[in-house]
Amino acid sequence: MGDAGSIPLGFLAGVLGIYGWQHDVWPLWFPLLVFSTFIFDTSVTLGKRALRGEKVWEAHRDHYYQRLVRLGWGHRKTAILEYLLMIATGGSALVILQQPANHVIAWLCLWAIIYVFLAYFVDMAWKSFNQS
Repeated sequence: MGDAGSIPLGFLAGVLGIYGWQHDVWPLWFPLLVFSTFIFDTSVTLGKRALRGEKVWEAHRDHYYQRLVRLGWGHRKTAILEYLLMIATGGSALVILQQPANHVIAWLCLWAIIYVFLAYFVDMAWKSFNQS
């Protein structure tokens, strides 16, 4: 899709997420969890680039999904993993809506842990790939 498609779609998702929150359709965490696959990948990737002193606005191939493709997963397998993550986060967000408030924090922490572990494994595979 590239930036030409992903930027307007991301903006639309953000606007709808904020609109729904402001009009009490859902809590603020709901759209954040639903779109967490994109939010996490982008935030961590750009954060790492900024910490390394790289220009975050320049084209790059450092996103986790791009690394998976370059590690040999291919586009199909990488897309399936991303789809499964989106289904899991979206489905769990719908389940969490029905939970008491104290369960929401636990669920969100669980998803944060899952993302940290996934990022760690991709980072380790990437490091090994670049050393060979």
